Amino acid sequence: MMLVNRIKFIVVTFIMMITLSILLRNTVIAGIITFIAMVVGYIIISYIRSKKRLNLLEEQCDPHAFIEATERQRNITGRNPRINAYLDIDKAAGLILMGQFQEAKQVLYSIDKSKLSVKNGTLLVYTVNLISCLYELGEISDAEELFETQIPILPPVNRRMTLAMELLIAERFFFLNRYHTR
Repeated sequence: MMLVNRIKFIVVTFIMMITLSILLRNTVIAGIITFIAMVVGYIIISYIRSKKRLNLLEEQCDPHAFIEATERQRNITGRNPRINAYLDIDKAAGLILMGQFQEAKQVLYSIDKSKLSVKNGTLLVYTVNLISCLYELGEISDAEELFETQIPILPPVNRRMTLAMELLIAERFFFLNRYHTR
């Protein structure tokens, strides 16, 4: 399937280049327009694919399908170590939602943290997921150490991450028995 998509992409690029070369009678400009159109198209397709994959988790609440889609995405883009690390974080999130905390923890520990970033929030997501696993596995002191040392220096970069932080704080209070009933 992946080979078929690549062949389609090459054929469309070739046809576009030839068509623009004939219409514009300038191969350089046709090449520039073709290149820009293909890059923009690739970015749009990547965004749509990512959004569909995340909707499996966020809208359809289907972590199993999300993990499968994540592995399909890994087959497409997994050669890049940074993207592979991001996909491992996503896989761990799916495992957490399936209640497979030990396996999620192992996936998270296998990630090369040097591939994660504070700026785009991937280090924060990694840390939140790991803390959540540790709480669920009863490793409260390890979770607390991570929470107290890492969370203060990892700012959320969007609303989704702010919500994740709020949920982590609620989970923390629950596991520390620091909640009030009315």
